[in-house]
Amino acid sequence: MLIAEQRRISRDFKTILKSMVCLFREPTNLDYIYNLEDELRYTQASLLAVEWLKTQPEVSLLIQERYIAPYPDIEVLLQYPEDSLGYAYASYIKKSGFDPSFYRQIQV
Repeated sequence: MLIAEQRRISRDFKTILKSMVCLFREPTNLDYIYNLEDELRYTQASLLAVEWLKTQPEVSLLIQERYIAPYPDIEVLLQYPEDSLGYAYASYIKKSGFDPSFYRQIQV
């Protein structure tokens, strides 16, 4: 392994560890979750997962189109049957006071 690659891995690990420690100290601060997510996006495991997804024809098409799914309409999902996944998701989101569009926007 090249020295530059080892330094990058070390720097990435330190950044991930720092985000995790900060998140444990302030679990309601979403910036730490976003930072952690940003760092994990470029790990070897994540990159391998993306490469595998690109081999799946349906997923590959979505990647090529740069498809971004719309945010779920909680009120519509609450009209689904109570034993459905959509209803379970929407009722949990509403009961917990979550916002399904809370993620930081990223450039695609």
